[in-house]
Amino acid sequence: VDRAMAMFEWWVGRFLLDTIFLTLVYRFLGAHIHLTVRLQGFVREFDLVTVETESEIKHTIRCRKFTAWEQDKDPFLQFRKIFVGKKTSISGLLGPGATVGDGSRVEHFAAVCEDGIVPANTLVTGSPAFNAGPCKTTDETDFSLLLECFKAVWCFMELYNFFALILVAQFFYYDMLPASWHYSKLCYWFL
Repeated sequence: VDRAMAMFEWWVGRFLLDTIFLTLVYRFLGAHIHLTVRLQGFVREFDLVTVETESEIKHTIRCRKFTAWEQDKDPFLQFRKIFVGKKTSISGLLGPGATVGDGSRVEHFAAVCEDGIVPANTLVTGSPAFNAGPCKTTDETDFSLLLECFKAVWCFMELYNFFALILVAQFFYYDMLPASWHYSKLCYWFL
């Protein structure tokens, strides 16, 4: 599954970043991510992730780690749940089992350690992450839904132009409009 998700992230996911479509994909795969969350990074181990309303994720979330190599046993993967509270901004790394409280902010290059707990309304920075004081929240107008709608319209316009160019290319190449082509009805419907 991990390799399939890597392929999805490379070929499809990067075009869906910061849209509601990526959130829907992860919800269908079992993640507990609210629809108002802005995902600018990817999520692995979907069923172990919970992200509350109006949060912003800018870094990939992974809920796994390798154990230490010991002489009498091989290393193996350990999985732990990650919880992100309401109106939280995550720009840094969250270790497996991390819990981030409501209204908190994890700064860029900060690393919340394994099983780390970030209290509500706290700014954390550094590696390992430490409390840098209270988090100052700002009431900004959110245009993310409007931008997501523009992205969806732009995607449909790109598809429309693609089908129109294929139809025009068929016309110039064969000197007639394709009638027996498998997608001709779809192209005619678009035009």
